[in-house]
Amino acid sequence: MKRYRFYLIIAFMLLISFFSLQVNGQGKNSIAADRMFYEELEEEYTKQLSDVLEKKGYRNAGITMTKVYYEDGRREYTVQIHHKRIDRLSDGEKQLLMNELSAVCFGDSQCSVLHKFLSYKG
Repeated sequence: MKRYRFYLIIAFMLLISFFSLQVNGQGKNSIAADRMFYEELEEEYTKQLSDVLEKKGYRNAGITMTKVYYEDGRREYTVQIHHKRIDRLSDGEKQLLMNELSAVCFGDSQCSVLHKFLSYKG
């Protein structure tokens, strides 16, 4: 009888650990899918910004995207753009260009995006 109870307890513990591993595994798949989704959005967004800059004559402008993830799921992006010719623009011209770049929509309206021009040193 003791041996039967022992095997029953072992079987029960194995079932519990099996189901808990499946639940954890599904969570990791969800996180990976979420990460891939946002990586595609980020890549598409930087491509759109690059296209706008190229049409304005700023070919090969540097675009750096920094991201911050919050526990509640929010995402914050800072996009830094640099090009020697942008650095030479007047403040008004920079603002017009900034308005055009800000009009490019990121694929998720829940995310905030801040654009900055970096000064060219070199």
